[in-house]
Amino acid sequence: MNNLISGNMNLEFSWNPHLVFNLSKLIDDKTTFLNQEPTDFRIRLDYFNPDFLYKNQYLTFNENELNETRLKLQEGFARQLILCIKEQHFEYGVTSMADQLVSEQMNINALATKNTINKLFIDNYNKPDIVIGLLQVVSRITVEQINPEGYTMATAAISHENHEVKETAIRCLENWGDKKALEILQSISVDIAWLQDYVNSIINDIQEELCLT
Repeated sequence: MNNLISGNMNLEFSWNPHLVFNLSKLIDDKTTFLNQEPTDFRIRLDYFNPDFLYKNQYLTFNENELNETRLKLQEGFARQLILCIKEQHFEYGVTSMADQLVSEQMNINALATKNTINKLFIDNYNKPDIVIGLLQVVSRITVEQINPEGYTMATAAISHENHEVKETAIRCLENWGDKKALEILQSISVDIAWLQDYVNSIINDIQEELCLT
């Protein structure tokens, strides 16, 4: 039995007959992600990246243990993201801690990150501050990376009773500025005069940008 040490991660493995990670040890270890700062779990997440797992022909693992570990890591990421959103003071044009956290996780596992954000959006839909924070984060992710989940969240947020949530959702579509965003903006009607004027202005800008006028 040997030890593979990377950063704060210490995984046991065996060479008989294949490399086998002891994921249950990682789950039960007191130094796992759930008790660590964000900088400590990013290394771990990379070991559960499909590219790492499936491109290594010598690697075998228990899928149930792997899924349980992924779930724990995603839950920990979700808690860190909510904490960042609650503590941050968002400014347009300034990268926040939540932006940095999501950007790094998108680079590691974009699908899992988007699914986690989408679940947080649904679970916290009745909490405007959290919804606004999530929308502000996704608005800064490129349209190619965040969608279709981004479109779904923005469209749902436009129907929110909170006016600031509506505005933030519209800003998401403005930032993405593609044909799909244009279609969504053209299909909505908001009951706030100044916000509808803003929507109309964005529609005109996107049409000009895409040479559709």
